Amino acid sequence: MNNSVNKTKPEVYAKPNINAYEEETQYSVFFEMSGVLQDQIELQIKNNVLEVIAHRSETPETSKKLTYTEHQVYNLKRSIQLPEDADGSNIDAELKNGVLKVTVQKLVPEQNQPRKIAVKVN
Repeated sequence: MNNSVNKTKPEVYAKPNINAYEEETQYSVFFEMSGVLQDQIELQIKNNVLEVIAHRSETPETSKKLTYTEHQVYNLKRSIQLPEDADGSNIDAELKNGVLKVTVQKLVPEQNQPRKIAVKVN
């Protein structure tokens, strides 16, 4: 009798290291993405939470016989709660030298802008 059960191996995600900065007009978050290509990265935002998911592929195949490797196949996933004044519709991302830079512009606070109030006559 075969007691083995066909189980699907769950995906395991590592958290990439980050640095986050606040500037006058924007927020910048830097994610370590060593060995990850642009088309392996997925960015999404929902409820002011920025989520980065990356699927690092296997070692590129060559005609040479591989005798030893420390190159790992892994997935990266990190969620960041953005501040209330972050503009989720104004985000840019750039991958350079294994670092993903995500820039989120700040909302312009309308309540601090002067506005004229009309005076009504009764």
